[in-house]
Amino acid sequence: MKILLLNPQNPPPKNLKSTSPGCIVKGNRSFYPPLGLLYLASSIQKNTSYSVKILDCLINQLTYEEIRSDILAYNPDVVGMTIVTFNLFGCFTVANIVKECEKELNKRIYVVAGGPHTITFPNETAKLGPIDFVLTGEGEFTFLSLLNNLENHDVLKTIPGIYYLKCGELVKGPPPIWIEDIDSISMPDRRLLDYKKYSDTSAGGDVMTTILSSRGCPYKCVFCNRLANHGSKIRNASAEYVIKEIEDCMNLGICEFYFIDDLFTNNKKRLITICDYIKNKKLQIKFDIISRVNTIDEDMIRSLKDAGCRSIGFGVESGVQRVLNRIKKGITLEQAEKAFKTAKRHRLETVAFFMIGHPGETADDIRQTIKFAKKLDPDYAWFYITIPNPNTELYKEGLERGIIENDVWIKYAEKPYLNITQPRWVENFSESELAELLNECYRGFYFRPYYIYRQVASVKNFKALKKKLYTGIKLLLQQAGK
Repeated sequence: MKILLLNPQNPPPKNLKSTSPGCIVKGNRSFYPPLGLLYLASSIQKNTSYSVKILDCLINQLTYEEIRSDILAYNPDVVGMTIVTFNLFGCFTVANIVKECEKELNKRIYVVAGGPHTITFPNETAKLGPIDFVLTGEGEFTFLSLLNNLENHDVLKTIPGIYYLKCGELVKGPPPIWIEDIDSISMPDRRLLDYKKYSDTSAGGDVMTTILSSRGCPYKCVFCNRLANHGSKIRNASAEYVIKEIEDCMNLGICEFYFIDDLFTNNKKRLITICDYIKNKKLQIKFDIISRVNTIDEDMIRSLKDAGCRSIGFGVESGVQRVLNRIKKGITLEQAEKAFKTAKRHRLETVAFFMIGHPGETADDIRQTIKFAKKLDPDYAWFYITIPNPNTELYKEGLERGIIENDVWIKYAEKPYLNITQPRWVENFSESELAELLNECYRGFYFRPYYIYRQVASVKNFKALKKKLYTGIKLLLQQAGK
């Protein structure tokens, strides 16, 4: 059996636009490997005799016609895709292409969909014509069960998290599973990709890869769909598993890493053990992480710095405690100040993430957030307009209160289309007012003489100078166009 795991190159629907020029602030576009597909491919490779290939259409900038040609050339029996809501239209288009190839090749090609979107909209995804099976939850083991029983309905219907149509009727398996023992999952093998193509502009464009060392997040922010992001229970890979994965990457010449855990700092003992391993084994690596301001302390930051951590990103969201409480962020402004001061004292690059347009937020609150961002004084600040994403508490409240008039996401899930307009929380502001306030955030933070001087003074080589000049010019052009 031949399995093709496909990461589509899919221009999002025209109105699904970024709410932040964060990519401008940080430089050129970054390309991260499709880690979810890598986990699946590595599991297939380790546990079966099937042939598996990953086609990353995104990094290769493949057109739909080129995708069709690759499908025909590989002649797969199964095509798998990971769907997030923002790439649903592209995945739907590719699924239709697969079915066209099915006719040309005169054979059955099963289309299997997984990912965050399918957890939120399993019924709707299963009813999309070109998709044969939907797998919700973590699929490293359930996908194997599906591959081994494609024609066995008695087994298929018992696979946790499966949805599919049988004679026009929707079949639902048992509830999806979250894998407890992360070490039992096959380590992703980057050799299945052209791994040298992946880079991060914040790392200066060097070859890098992502690592997912834990899954789950117990916090209850109203703007986050925790269920679609590995659930609410934290499950950690062991320090030994993490180090083994790092060493495997280093054997390929990859020494730059980005830990994409929702909460890499959830367990102090594990974090310090990982850092000690890196130091004791003299692994010459650089890595970036994301943390919460209330789950990190000076011991952890010191260990991270000593092990090669370069940057920490913190989700602060607002500079007003009342707003933080309203969105159930579970942090205080004092905790944010302490985390940033500690990280900067140990000379770690800091990144602060903020959102504007929260429930109950006023223009004065947003300007207070700008002041707080200046007070924290991170190396970079990203500001976003709050989007009520599907199946979040925020979106449900918006529908109940009439702030969001139509259930946009369910309609899009039922029939993907190009002219969808993503909802905003327009309780106190129009969309144009939010856009102008967003620009005010960026102007207020970045166009300060002190900040500009500090950035220029920090330049140590031509590569860094080129990056900062590019960033500055892009920001100027961004603001000049408003």
